[in-house]
Formats: sequence, C-alpha cells, structure tokens
Amino acid sequence: VNFMENSYELVTELLRLSPNKRKYYQQGERAMRLILSAS
Repeated sequence: VNFMENSYELVTELLRLSPNKRKYYQQGERAMRLILSAS
C-alpha cells in the first residue's frame, strides 16, 4: 500500500504522456481504495 503513496507522481506523468489510459488508471485507483478500506 505504500506503493500507492509513492506512485502518484509517476502515474500523473504517465497519464500526461498517454491520456487514453485514464480508464485503466481509474480502475486501479478504485481497487487500491477498496484494499485500503478493507485493511
């Protein structure tokens, strides 16, 4: 889960380079929120 905190800058840069991947990023973000709420 610490990965999530460290990855926001990287994800922001990747989304800037390929905005067509935003849907997959949003799915991953939802999954991480569910993992956090379960723990």
